[in-house]
Amino acid sequence: MLAPGVNKAHIAMAGISYSEKRDENLDFTVGIFDSTQVIIVKSDSAINGPFDLGGKIIGAQSGTVGQLLGEMDEDWAYYEGEPCLAEPSEVKKYTTGNEAMIALVNGQVDAVIIDKFPAQKYISVYTGTKIAEETVFDDEYAFAVKEGNKELVDWLNAAIAEMKADGTFDAINAKYFGTADDK
Repeated sequence: MLAPGVNKAHIAMAGISYSEKRDENLDFTVGIFDSTQVIIVKSDSAINGPFDLGGKIIGAQSGTVGQLLGEMDEDWAYYEGEPCLAEPSEVKKYTTGNEAMIALVNGQVDAVIIDKFPAQKYISVYTGTKIAEETVFDDEYAFAVKEGNKELVDWLNAAIAEMKADGTFDAINAKYFGTADDK
């Protein structure tokens, strides 16, 4: 018997970050979107970047790269054997990024690690917050499919290439995320 949710979809399309470890169990398309992992803090915080997080309480949406970074996961929090951030004292996991932001505003966490684009929306809603000056690292999203489904990956990659060639890809990104000049 399969676990609930296993083999229920052909394609996973969301903010799925590629990693070599994930590639052991899934197949990925070419990269479809570049993002950045950032840190949100209160406006008066002395946290300016990832190496200021040592000993701090971090909030993150459960199951995200932000959580894995805060937990110092070996596949995410290190690059060429060196950490990309100082080790927090604790990571509090929340169902949504919004819940993590509420915890920040209420003083329950010192910082939130999250993708750049939701972060920009959150700081526009939660006054008294800002994105720290230094980012944690750049991230690339891709679509994921069940391991071994090369035919579907090839089809998706061809569709992505076609959309990039005819301008559709850039138009969709501009509509939802703005142009490079807006960022």
